[in-house]
Order: sequence, then C-alpha cells, then structure tokens
Amino acid sequence: MKETNAAFRIIQYLIVEGELSREKNPALYSEYLDEKVQEILEEYKLVFHIDLLHVHNKVYHISRVENKVFNVNHQDIKGKIMGKSLKDDYLAYYIILVFINYIYGGKNADPKVTDYVQVSTLIDIVDKRMEIVASYQDEYLRKVESELEINLRTTSEIWISKLASSTNKRKTKEATIKSAMGLLLENKLIKKMTIDESNTFYPTEKLDNLMRRYYLSLTHTEELFRAFEREVI
Repeated sequence: MKETNAAFRIIQYLIVEGELSREKNPALYSEYLDEKVQEILEEYKLVFHIDLLHVHNKVYHISRVENKVFNVNHQDIKGKIMGKSLKDDYLAYYIILVFINYIYGGKNADPKVTDYVQVSTLIDIVDKRMEIVASYQDEYLRKVESELEINLRTTSEIWISKLASSTNKRKTKEATIKSAMGLLLENKLIKKMTIDESNTFYPTEKLDNLMRRYYLSLTHTEELFRAFEREVI
C-alpha cells in the first residue's frame, strides 16, 4: 500500500508540475527510485497512456495520447494559443514544429544547433514555407498531408488570410508567432532570459531532455524533420 500511494503521488505531481527533480523534491524523488514503486508505475503508464523519462536526476511525464511530436494535444492547445478555432490551432501547431526543427534539426551526435531563436527568424521561415505549400497542386498537397498527418492547406490559408487584412503585416505575424509559442512558455519548455528579450525564445533544459532522449527517436518526428530538410513543408 505504501508503494502504491507513493506511485500515485508521483503521477499526480508530474501531471501538475511536469517534472520531478531530486533538487526540488528529494523525498518524492527518492520514492521514485524504489524498485517496488517502479513496478507500480509501469502499470500506471499502461493505464494512463503515458511514458516517464528519467534523465539527469529529473523525471518527466510524457503523454502518449493524440500526440506524436511533443507533449501537447489538441485539448491542451484549444483556447490557449489562438483561441478561436481548430484552424487557428493547426497554424499554432505548425509554428511550434518550425521552432522545434530550427533548434533540434542538426545532423551531429547532438541534434541541437542553436540555443535560441528570434521571432523575426520564425516569421521568415514560416513565410518561406507557406509560399512553398501554396504553390502545390491539390493532388500533391493531399499526398503530403496524408503522409505527414498535418493539415498544410488550412495552415497556409490561415497564415496568408490573417495577414492580408492587416495594415501592419509584420506586427500581425509577430503576434501570431508569440501566441503560438505561449503554450511552450506555459509548460516551461521555452523561456525568455529578460523582459527586454520578449522577441527571443530559449529552449529550457526540460525541452532539451525531452527532445534528445524521447521525441527525436519517434518515427513521425523523423518524417517531419526530413520533410523540413527537403523543404516539402
């Protein structure tokens, strides 16, 4: 019973906090290391459709439901990023993919290629990619969407139409990018170093660990990164 209670407290803590570290909660972390607690956690992982990643004296909770690239599903996104419609969510999801690919799209043993990205850089990348998508014939676009399981047509249409009605397209794009990145900030996956650096985003240690030790090994992530490399999306 003691081990069962400990395992349940660990799951509760991870769902709320996102990570369990030896530094911040040594008692609960110590319970996590117990072999009997580990056995119970294995059962919980199957029941709750989650994975637990243990790296550098930290434990991370990872959802396996409706999710193939990072720990975000549609219910997390809805109402927190763009907040208006599913179409807006598609665009937000794509912007986050662009960010992830820009930071972790390297070919070396360590795939991380930079420690930060500016909003202006993301705008330029999305502009270029959406121009490519908009040029596709319908049949080819449907093929790409089916293979990558991503709604590119809607993403492109929303990005272009949102900006067409604005008197200051650059500011509208900037607000759209910042809104999309808001969920990563909320989940402590990115940070701003200072208030003055509101246009620069830095991946956190949490995101580094999740990408290097988990998400980059997923087949779907590899397919998306190859598509970015070939400038298909």
